[in-house]
Amino acid sequence: MHILKIELKKVGQSNFYCRTSFSSSYEIDLLGTLLEDFGNKPRMEMLIEMLSDVNRKGLSANTSCIDRQPNGKIWISYLYADEDDDSHLEIAPNVLLKIIENYYVAREKTPTPKEIIIKLDENMENPIVETVVNLNPCTHDHDKFQ
Repeated sequence: MHILKIELKKVGQSNFYCRTSFSSSYEIDLLGTLLEDFGNKPRMEMLIEMLSDVNRKGLSANTSCIDRQPNGKIWISYLYADEDDDSHLEIAPNVLLKIIENYYVAREKTPTPKEIIIKLDENMENPIVETVVNLNPCTHDHDKFQ
Protein backbone atom coordinates (compact mmCIF):
# COMPACT_ATOMS: atom_id res chain seq x y z
CA MET A 1 0.00 0.00 0.00
CA HIS A 2 1.16 3.52 -0.84
CA ILE A 3 0.60 6.17 1.84
CA LEU A 4 0.97 9.94 1.69
CA LYS A 5 0.36 12.23 4.66
CA ILE A 6 -0.05 15.97 4.17
CA GLU A 7 -0.04 18.49 7.02
CA LEU A 8 -2.52 21.27 6.42
CA LYS A 9 -2.91 24.75 7.88
CA LYS A 10 -5.47 27.33 6.87
CA VAL A 11 -4.00 30.77 6.24
CA GLY A 12 -6.58 33.55 6.11
CA GLN A 13 -10.06 32.87 4.77
CA SER A 14 -9.33 30.69 1.75
CA ASN A 15 -5.61 29.93 1.50
CA PHE A 16 -3.90 26.79 2.74
CA TYR A 17 -0.35 25.88 3.59
CA CYS A 18 0.36 22.21 3.05
CA ARG A 19 3.46 20.07 3.15
CA THR A 20 4.16 16.38 2.89
CA SER A 21 4.83 14.98 6.35
CA PHE A 22 5.20 11.31 5.32
CA SER A 23 5.40 9.32 2.11
CA SER A 24 5.87 5.58 1.82
CA SER A 25 8.06 5.94 -1.28
CA TYR A 26 9.98 8.48 -3.33
CA GLU A 27 7.44 8.15 -6.13
CA ILE A 28 4.39 8.79 -3.94
CA ASP A 29 6.19 11.85 -2.57
CA LEU A 30 5.83 13.29 -6.09
CA LEU A 31 2.06 13.26 -5.56
CA GLY A 32 2.56 15.32 -2.39
CA THR A 33 4.69 17.82 -4.30
CA LEU A 34 2.01 18.06 -6.99
CA LEU A 35 -0.70 18.74 -4.39
CA GLU A 36 1.52 21.38 -2.76
CA ASP A 37 2.06 23.08 -6.13
CA PHE A 38 -1.55 22.88 -7.29
CA GLY A 39 -3.13 23.38 -3.88
CA ASN A 40 -4.87 26.70 -4.48
CA LYS A 41 -8.25 26.76 -6.20
CA PRO A 42 -7.24 28.35 -9.56
CA ARG A 43 -4.32 25.95 -10.04
CA MET A 44 -6.41 22.97 -8.94
CA GLU A 45 -9.04 23.92 -11.52
CA MET A 46 -6.30 24.11 -14.19
CA LEU A 47 -5.10 20.65 -13.20
CA ILE A 48 -8.62 19.18 -13.30
CA GLU A 49 -9.19 20.79 -16.71
CA MET A 50 -5.93 19.30 -18.03
CA LEU A 51 -6.76 15.82 -16.73
CA SER A 52 -10.24 15.98 -18.26
CA ASP A 53 -8.99 17.00 -21.72
CA VAL A 54 -7.12 14.17 -23.51
CA ASN A 55 -5.68 16.70 -25.99
CA ARG A 56 -3.76 18.53 -23.23
CA LYS A 57 -0.33 16.92 -22.93
CA GLY A 58 1.11 18.48 -19.81
CA LEU A 59 1.25 21.14 -17.15
CA SER A 60 3.88 22.43 -14.75
CA ALA A 61 4.01 24.49 -11.58
CA ASN A 62 6.67 25.59 -9.08
CA THR A 63 8.49 22.28 -8.64
CA SER A 64 6.38 19.57 -10.27
CA CYS A 65 5.10 18.75 -13.70
CA ILE A 66 2.68 16.29 -15.21
CA ASP A 67 2.86 14.78 -18.67
CA ARG A 68 0.34 12.63 -20.50
CA GLN A 69 2.07 9.53 -21.85
CA PRO A 70 1.21 7.76 -25.14
CA ASN A 71 -0.42 4.95 -23.11
CA GLY A 72 -2.84 7.53 -21.61
CA LYS A 73 -1.31 7.45 -18.13
CA ILE A 74 -0.04 10.54 -16.34
CA TRP A 75 3.58 10.92 -15.26
CA ILE A 76 4.24 13.18 -12.28
CA SER A 77 7.86 14.28 -11.96
CA TYR A 78 10.02 17.05 -10.55
CA LEU A 79 10.36 20.07 -12.81
CA TYR A 80 14.02 20.65 -11.94
CA ALA A 81 15.30 17.07 -11.84
CA ASP A 82 18.79 16.18 -13.02
CA GLU A 83 18.89 14.94 -16.60
CA ASP A 84 19.87 11.49 -15.29
CA ASP A 85 16.91 11.41 -12.90
CA ASP A 86 13.89 9.82 -14.54
CA SER A 87 11.99 9.36 -11.28
CA HIS A 88 8.28 9.67 -11.82
CA LEU A 89 4.93 8.47 -10.57
CA GLU A 90 2.76 6.87 -13.24
CA ILE A 91 -0.95 7.01 -12.49
CA ALA A 92 -4.21 6.79 -14.43
CA PRO A 93 -5.82 10.20 -15.05
CA ASN A 94 -9.16 9.11 -13.56
CA VAL A 95 -7.41 7.97 -10.34
CA LEU A 96 -5.48 11.25 -10.07
CA LEU A 97 -8.67 13.19 -10.75
CA LYS A 98 -10.46 11.29 -7.97
CA ILE A 99 -7.58 11.98 -5.56
CA ILE A 100 -7.61 15.69 -6.40
CA GLU A 101 -11.38 16.00 -6.05
CA ASN A 102 -11.44 14.10 -2.72
CA TYR A 103 -8.42 16.06 -1.49
CA TYR A 104 -10.22 19.32 -2.26
CA VAL A 105 -13.42 18.17 -0.49
CA ALA A 106 -11.40 16.96 2.51
CA ARG A 107 -9.47 20.22 2.71
CA GLU A 108 -12.62 22.34 2.78
CA LYS A 109 -14.12 20.54 5.79
CA THR A 110 -14.93 22.43 8.96
CA PRO A 111 -12.99 22.39 11.18
CA THR A 112 -9.97 22.42 8.86
CA PRO A 113 -8.21 19.05 9.05
CA LYS A 114 -4.74 18.98 10.57
CA GLU A 115 -3.72 16.20 8.21
CA ILE A 116 -4.94 14.55 5.03
CA ILE A 117 -3.94 10.94 4.39
CA ILE A 118 -4.04 9.48 0.88
CA LYS A 119 -3.81 5.72 0.46
CA LEU A 120 -3.45 3.80 -2.79
CA ASP A 121 -3.18 0.07 -3.39
CA GLU A 122 -0.06 -1.45 -4.98
CA ASN A 123 -1.54 -0.95 -8.49
CA MET A 124 -2.01 2.79 -7.83
CA GLU A 125 -5.78 2.43 -8.00
CA ASN A 126 -8.68 2.72 -5.55
CA PRO A 127 -7.60 5.87 -3.70
CA ILE A 128 -8.80 6.55 -0.18
CA VAL A 129 -8.55 10.08 1.21
CA GLU A 130 -8.91 10.50 4.98
CA THR A 131 -8.89 13.59 7.12
CA VAL A 132 -7.52 13.86 10.62
CA VAL A 133 -8.98 16.75 12.59
CA ASN A 134 -7.14 16.10 15.84
CA LEU A 135 -3.55 14.83 15.81
CA ASN A 136 -3.91 13.54 19.37
CA PRO A 137 -3.33 9.76 18.96
CA CYS A 138 -5.90 8.98 21.67
CA THR A 139 -8.92 10.48 19.87
CA HIS A 140 -8.62 9.19 16.26
CA ASP A 141 -10.98 11.87 14.95
CA HIS A 142 -11.12 11.39 11.15
CA ASP A 143 -13.34 11.03 8.04
CA LYS A 144 -12.82 8.85 4.97
CA PHE A 145 -13.58 9.65 1.29
CA GLN A 146 -13.50 7.00 -1.45
